[in-house]
Amino acid sequence: GLNLVAKEGPAVNERHGQVVLSSEAGASVELAGAADEVHPFDVVATSEALSAIIDRSPSERRARSEQLRRDVESRTPQDWLADQLHAAE
Repeated sequence: GLNLVAKEGPAVNERHGQVVLSSEAGASVELAGAADEVHPFDVVATSEALSAIIDRSPSERRARSEQLRRDVESRTPQDWLADQLHAAE
C-alpha cells in the first residue's frame, strides 16, 4: 500500500500531532525516527507508544512534528514514480 494517511497527517497538521505507525507499513522507512513505530499485533507496545506521546513535552512534540513534516515534504511524487520504475526493472 501507499500508506498515504501516515504522510497526509504531518503535511497538514497545525497542532504538533504525532504519528504511531506500524513497523510493517511502507511509510515507516521514510518516517523512522520521528514517528513512533510499533508492531501491528503488539497491543502493549501500542498502548505504551500512546502513553509516551501523552507524556511528551510540548517542545519534543513540536520537534517531532516538524521532523515528520520535513520527512514528508522531502519526497516528491516524481521521486515516488522513479522508485516504482526502478523497482520494476
